[in-house]
Amino acid sequence: MQNIWFTSDTHFGHKNICRGTTVWQSGYRDFDNPTQMNEVILQNINNVVKEEDVLYHLGDFAMGNPEKNIIQIRKRINCKAIHLILGNHDPFIRSNKMNSHSLFSSVQNMAVEIINNKPITMCHYPMHTWGARHRGKSWHLHGHCHGHMNGSSYYNDKRALDVGIDTHPEFRPYHFDEIREIMINKKIKN
Repeated sequence: MQNIWFTSDTHFGHKNICRGTTVWQSGYRDFDNPTQMNEVILQNINNVVKEEDVLYHLGDFAMGNPEKNIIQIRKRINCKAIHLILGNHDPFIRSNKMNSHSLFSSVQNMAVEIINNKPITMCHYPMHTWGARHRGKSWHLHGHCHGHMNGSSYYNDKRALDVGIDTHPEFRPYHFDEIREIMINKKIKN
């Protein structure tokens, strides 16, 4: 069986998300600079996602210099098949001015896929409802929130999950089987 992975919000090249270069008061990652952050994230992705695997990236891939932070970073990710769901920080990819769509297997605003017999709605943003949501028949995977909604009432009665890289305990993508375990253990109100 093919290994399938999910992540979002890598923010490659984003200086304000790094402690050492930010002007923000909070909401940043504990890195000295974007180069250090990029290297850690790339290593964490390449350690688990293999060349023949499939990776769904749910937005906010990179910021800043498109050549350096989109094209060069993408070339350093071992996985051949990356499906990108566009996020709010993906304007260069959205506009495709640099032929960035050729870097990804697909580029979409949202995707509904059946993966391992499970309907999954993927969007950068959290959704209140989606197809076949009732009784947990489908999942919704999203990013954007950087884990700030985890533990909130939003997740109490939904099979929804923020798959942002910040939310994984090992700061890496989630494997399909990990998500299945999380969803099985959710207490869903019918």
